[in-house]
Amino acid sequence: MTGWRARWRRRDTGVDEPPQESRDQARSTSEPSLDPDASHRVILLASRSDGVGGRLAALLNGMRLARLLGVPLRLIWPADHGLGFGMTIPPAEQVFSPRFLAEHADAPHDGRRTRRLPAEEVSLKDLRSRLDAREAWAMPLALLDTWVTDREAAGPFRREFDEVEFAPAFATAVAAADAIDVEPTWSALHVRGGDIVFGRNRRHFIHTRKAVPYPVVDALAQQLRAEGLTPLLFGQERDVLETLARRHGGQVALDLLPGELQGLPLALAEMVLMSRMPRIVASDSVFARMATALSGTPLTRPEDLLPPDEQAAVCDRVDPDAWPPLAVAYAHFYGYYVTRDTASPHASLPRIEAAAAADPDNPLYPIVQASLLERLGRDVDAEAVLARAHAATYPEDMGDLESTLALRFGTWRLLEEFVAPIERLAERGSPTAATLTARLADS
Repeated sequence: MTGWRARWRRRDTGVDEPPQESRDQARSTSEPSLDPDASHRVILLASRSDGVGGRLAALLNGMRLARLLGVPLRLIWPADHGLGFGMTIPPAEQVFSPRFLAEHADAPHDGRRTRRLPAEEVSLKDLRSRLDAREAWAMPLALLDTWVTDREAAGPFRREFDEVEFAPAFATAVAAADAIDVEPTWSALHVRGGDIVFGRNRRHFIHTRKAVPYPVVDALAQQLRAEGLTPLLFGQERDVLETLARRHGGQVALDLLPGELQGLPLALAEMVLMSRMPRIVASDSVFARMATALSGTPLTRPEDLLPPDEQAAVCDRVDPDAWPPLAVAYAHFYGYYVTRDTASPHASLPRIEAAAAADPDNPLYPIVQASLLERLGRDVDAEAVLARAHAATYPEDMGDLESTLALRFGTWRLLEEFVAPIERLAERGSPTAATLTARLADS
């Protein structure tokens, strides 16, 4: 297993992956291979409750696999999923045409249990033999061509995308993005911020891989200009995008799209426009990966242009007067994040301390800070950090120290590299660490 899936599984084990026993069950099902007459009984599900990128990935994955296997696809589309920063998911009736929903909208699966298809390398022949017609199979987030080995599974997903019948507002958004004359010197540059930099998701360690801090984006835009390319800036914070565009002779993607587009239709239009760029520079967000999936344009990651140690150095020099405080905090944390495999705890600690000073409302930072202090043998200082954070009052949407540590359980699990040092502190008599680990054990 290679590429982003390998990095995802290695770093964030358990995220969007079924339990091991589920994968074993999928491999060892006792049912024989499905014969052609029974194939119509198998149901594939496009079922996700996250943002537009994840939902679109499941839908297009499912449409391609359903076509290749000759089985039906059903769509589950939960509405009112608040994504933060004014972005919500409208009901399916506002997104898709009545005919598309009549063909794909899900009814209860006749009592079938839902199982998520494991994103592991498999051929279509083997996959067909594993699909138990008594169950409904939900599509994984990983794009089909990264785990189905047949050549038919590979290639851009624009064909499937064009087969989706959208409601008028979304069809208009797609048409507007497709109508733009794309310059050959444009390079998409994704400035992901929103909830990861300014909202509640900044306490989720796993999301750090999705958003590049503004000082690094600034350096990337400068490098693109040096290569003779014009940065086309995609993102949510218009004031930041306009600042970067002025500095580097770029353009803001929002300015190319009709002003009346808002919400999810605007997000879809931006994704389609990004997919048409000759070059796409972005981190590992599903939004950017779906843009590359539509067109087949390879994703240029920040580390392809700027090595991690250089990114960290840029973050170390962040000007606190140039960016909002939370963006400054995120830059310091990101400098730690991209070098944590190579930098010593001694070198990493100042970055976390700077992040915590700029964003004292983030309970993730004292957890990381205490873990580094423990690795440095500074148990007394680690206990002091935990004690202050445990007694602190955080904004309601940010949770607290205990709930952030508990993220290691379930979908948004906190990496063991932070929890294990706190458990060791507890074993050596740290009272706050002992309290935290005891409550975790009871949760």
